[in-house]
Amino acid sequence: MSARKYILFIDTCIWIDIAKRPEPILSAIEELIEAKRISLIVPSIVKDEFHNNEERIVESTRRRLTQEFKTVRQAIGLLGDNDEIKAVINIIDEAHHKLPIENDIIFSSIKRINTLFEQSETIDASKDLMEVVCLRALNKKAPFHKNKNSIADSLLMELFRVCANNNTDAISFFITHNKNDFSAPDDDRRIHDDYITYFDNKTTRYEINLLNVINEIDSNIIDYQAFESENMNETRSLMEIIENIQELEDKIWYNRHLVLKEKIKLGLEKVDKDIWAGALKSAEKVRKKYKNKIGPWDDFEWGMLNGKLSALRWILGDDWDMLDT
Repeated sequence: MSARKYILFIDTCIWIDIAKRPEPILSAIEELIEAKRISLIVPSIVKDEFHNNEERIVESTRRRLTQEFKTVRQAIGLLGDNDEIKAVINIIDEAHHKLPIENDIIFSSIKRINTLFEQSETIDASKDLMEVVCLRALNKKAPFHKNKNSIADSLLMELFRVCANNNTDAISFFITHNKNDFSAPDDDRRIHDDYITYFDNKTTRYEINLLNVINEIDSNIIDYQAFESENMNETRSLMEIIENIQELEDKIWYNRHLVLKEKIKLGLEKVDKDIWAGALKSAEKVRKKYKNKIGPWDDFEWGMLNGKLSALRWILGDDWDMLDT
């Protein structure tokens, strides 16, 4: 017996939501497509609408996260200023510091979605379909029952009808969050009566929850992808980066100090007495702090220390090869 064929016809609003919070749904879709368990049909109007919203997706996500961090930080700050509260605020500030990384994740998810679009079947509107849409508008049939311009929404549904009629051997899902235009007034989960003939609830299905559809196709894949995403390597915290920069600076400075000390001993360099006294005190602090982990370094180890410092400083905005200590 051959495996059941599923076709997903996903509205733009859902793709936008996936771009903002990609995991685990986006990875699940990619895996199901790779396993040839589902097919996507993406109308040109969906591609165009998604492309036109890409900048807004990134900006709205940035604003939302910034406001969430601000609100939580202010609420916690009202509780007082003891050490535990300060520690929590530090964690929030570090998470806020990772906003550029969050934006990179959004950019990546947009790119992945566009790749899916490129790999999927595209369907375009015909003159006949446009005539059907115009007739629905004249008769105030859904999605025109709200007295607003719903041409794109209506066209999307007609394209789905054509898609389903051309794939009668598959189960075709029309999936949307646009409940106002497509759902029955008394039950969001049910298609509006004006479209009831488009869905038989067997081979043609109306859904407002993509997660439910994916779980029906594979009940384990979401849990698996969630586990995978949760166990991905976390980015380093700001404090961890700063602490490592400080340690590298101390060790590099100390070894430069030893070189200078040897030159002074040989009469090759001269240093102001007060400055040198301060340097000796600083060197003693470094020795106590790192004990037997302050060298001497061979050429390879010395290169690794400087390379690490350069890389970490670059992450925080310095130019490459900025190795001043």
